Amino acid sequence: MAGGYCLICPGLMTKYCISTMDNLLPEIPSSPIFKDSSSDDEAKIQPGQKSPKKQKEPDHIRLDKDTYKKVKEHSAVLIQLQSTLISLTTEIKRLDNQLTTGTVPRHLQVQRNLPKLPGSLHCTEELRDSWNSLLLKAGKRLGQAWRQELSRQAKRQKERYQEKEERALADLDNEIQSVEAKRLLNHLLKKSSQKTETKIAHRHKKSERRHHPYRRKVTATRSQLNAHNLNEKVEESLKYVKNLSERQLSNLEIIALSKGLKFITTPEKPNRIDILKSMKDLTRKMRIRYVMQNKMRGSFTKFRLPSTWSPQVTYSRDLEDYLEATKEELAAIPISNAKSNISKAERIALRQISKDRTIVLKPFDKGRGIAILNRTDYKADLERQLKSHHYQELEGDITSDTKIMVWSTLRNICFPTRSLTRILSIT
Repeated sequence: MAGGYCLICPGLMTKYCISTMDNLLPEIPSSPIFKDSSSDDEAKIQPGQKSPKKQKEPDHIRLDKDTYKKVKEHSAVLIQLQSTLISLTTEIKRLDNQLTTGTVPRHLQVQRNLPKLPGSLHCTEELRDSWNSLLLKAGKRLGQAWRQELSRQAKRQKERYQEKEERALADLDNEIQSVEAKRLLNHLLKKSSQKTETKIAHRHKKSERRHHPYRRKVTATRSQLNAHNLNEKVEESLKYVKNLSERQLSNLEIIALSKGLKFITTPEKPNRIDILKSMKDLTRKMRIRYVMQNKMRGSFTKFRLPSTWSPQVTYSRDLEDYLEATKEELAAIPISNAKSNISKAERIALRQISKDRTIVLKPFDKGRGIAILNRTDYKADLERQLKSHHYQELEGDITSDTKIMVWSTLRNICFPTRSLTRILSIT
């Protein structure tokens, strides 16, 4: 029927474009919610008997536009309830298997260390065993309580789902194409059920792989190696960092500062919008320069607001071609993130140090290194040096006196025959 939506390919449906979905899609296994009635019929067949012939299904499924929209609306609501219900039932099954085997789920385990005894005393093995047994019992009780809550939620969700399903079927019974609409709805729900079950199984398998004992052992070994390497880097970096302030530096801050004050980090990824904005400013300046090149400048006030006037396209073909070609080249430049020459944690450490206004970073007088001082101590030392006998406070400007002194010195060295007044008149 023309005017409806195709069930397989997107777009409007024609009478030759829709094939039977059961012939194209593989058979979907029955979910814990939807049970296939054909399995019950096949179970009743005795050995040696022929299975009853199934009724032939039509070659095409045709739905008009309104019926298709109504089916999609009902399926969206039912699929959301169905996925939640499948997740709850799967979690209940996993929890039952773990409780029957005597294991406590990882997220329900009670992990509490033994309290410390005073001095150098240690707890006995009997206390440790009883402590662990109590924690295991507490975990099992928590698992049973969690199982009851999941069962309550699953029952409530199942009731809501059945209620919505009955409403949807009753609503589709009023349509002329009720059989095709129900068939489409059943197909969408089965497909969603299979997808949800596959996703849950994949997530559980991934979780088991992540918490495998061998993987935990490898992770612990890697963390130990990383800690060992970090300690070696810190010991090497302390040769170039001298902390004389009250601030406690972290290991990452010490490593970042050891690179030196002249170390330049990789710039961040440039923004294409900022590049085009700069190109727009350049275009405005060049057009203004071209328009104003033969005009006399008038009298302007000293203080004035900046002009926002931007000339339109000029009559200079060369200028406009240059601006257009430059804009195209800038737009075609690929912008990619350059490989950073510093880790993300070290970049954050440098940013925190730069924001700290209580310290001052100064290079060593000799050799490569950085000294970290308190800002108050640094200012106090500056004042102490200025107040010493090496410096003297001036009463006024001595530029003219210094000029005469310099020229007199030059006259005695380079111009012994010329007078000082003649030299000053030349200047």
